[in-house]
Amino acid sequence: FILIFFVGILSSSSVVRAFIKYIEQFVERLPLVNAIYRTSKQVSTAFTGTKKGGGFSRVVAIEYPKESVWTIGFLTNIIDFDGVEHGYVYMPSTPVPNTGWLSVVPMTKIKSLDLTAEQAMRIIVAGGLGASEILKSKK
Repeated sequence: FILIFFVGILSSSSVVRAFIKYIEQFVERLPLVNAIYRTSKQVSTAFTGTKKGGGFSRVVAIEYPKESVWTIGFLTNIIDFDGVEHGYVYMPSTPVPNTGWLSVVPMTKIKSLDLTAEQAMRIIVAGGLGASEILKSKK
């Protein structure tokens, strides 16, 4: 507890923030490490969001792993795949949401849900426990 307290105090210091920024710039110059670092930072930002919003904010459901079985996920991007609009849907696993899988799904097969990202993550991490008894899609 005391260690966490002191780390918190230090991280609020402008000197420490400048040092961390310097280390970050150094790491970004390293050929192999920079790719891993940038990817890890993007994933971390996706889970935590940013001050500008972002993160996994669009909650969706897709029929996976088979028809009439729905999986909750997050629409992370929309792309043109062979002339048809598709979405990247990241489906976190239960109970560890930072592992999961990514599917490319036609937009016509994606159902937007009336849930916040926080509500969806609670449902996913808890394996559906404590979820409301009604789940609605957005019209």
